[in-house]
Amino acid sequence: MYDRELFLVCSNVTNYNDEEFTNCEETMNSNEKKSKRKIIIRLLLFCIILFILWLLFIFLFMSKDREQPREVSYTKHVLEQKNASVNRNYAGNTNTEFSSESRREADVEVTPDPYAILKDSSLKHKEIMDLENRLKEPNINMKSPKKNVGNKEVFIYFSHNRESFLPYFSNATKPEMAYHSTFNVSLVGDRLGKALKQYGIRNKVSDADIITMLNEMNLNFGHSYDMSRQLVLEEKKKNHHAEIFFDIHRDALRKGNTTAVINGKAYAQILFVVGTGHPTYQANLDFANNLHRLLDANYPGLSKGVIIKDNTQGNGVYNQDLSPKSVIIEIGGVDNKLGELYRTADALAHMVSQF
Repeated sequence: MYDRELFLVCSNVTNYNDEEFTNCEETMNSNEKKSKRKIIIRLLLFCIILFILWLLFIFLFMSKDREQPREVSYTKHVLEQKNASVNRNYAGNTNTEFSSESRREADVEVTPDPYAILKDSSLKHKEIMDLENRLKEPNINMKSPKKNVGNKEVFIYFSHNRESFLPYFSNATKPEMAYHSTFNVSLVGDRLGKALKQYGIRNKVSDADIITMLNEMNLNFGHSYDMSRQLVLEEKKKNHHAEIFFDIHRDALRKGNTTAVINGKAYAQILFVVGTGHPTYQANLDFANNLHRLLDANYPGLSKGVIIKDNTQGNGVYNQDLSPKSVIIEIGGVDNKLGELYRTADALAHMVSQF
């Protein structure tokens, strides 16, 4: 409006000189530039607002996604929870196939909370000390004659060594929080090693912290099996008598699905996991099935069976291509207590001595 009025004024001037007309024209040009500048500034502000709204949308979308339960293939990941075939064998019975829905009752894996991995939550130290004092020595069944185990040696390691147990945390209540740098599934492996030794079976229990190894290599949790593979290869290179390789884990299922009562005593149930992502997996599957049958015959209900996972369901190999007698053993779940876990470790050692 102002430019238009100025134009009319300039156009209707009858008594003017060249200088006055030039000044009038310059004023019009200046106002036109200011008007264009305002339009450009408004467009820029509009673009900035759109960009901020886009960022807010992305942030809210990702936040919502993080709030959903996060299941992972073990390298505990998402795909592993879908379309998994389950093979459970029982002594004297033929194989029974289960759907993926049934499998969810056999094995659940979650992504660890990154804060639980990086910083230990507080523990109930007094309760832990009291338990450890009462559970020092393995309960060895000497009624069964010990077989000649020869040069058989067992290597026990932990691809997810910080998996822990909720009853001993002061505040943690969710499976993804059950991780600790010292109080973890490696205690169950130590117990298994002690029991095997009392049965006359030589063994070595790894004390490697996979999380530390991952951090040193700047790798994420999904590379856990790459790190534990180094442990197995190193042990095979140093010890040619190492024949059996147990990768000990704990499941993320709650107690009702990970506990069995045998002769009035509670045990943390066992689940064997075999990867079919390598050509020689059948030997590993036979090995796991044989262990399951022994357990089922002597401790009915202790073993939940054997599940198989291929490359579409996670890692699919689990370092089992390195030995025909290599298997993942899930012992208990997030809610099991040391007494139940140790009781199972003793029973497993008993069966390995009879293998």
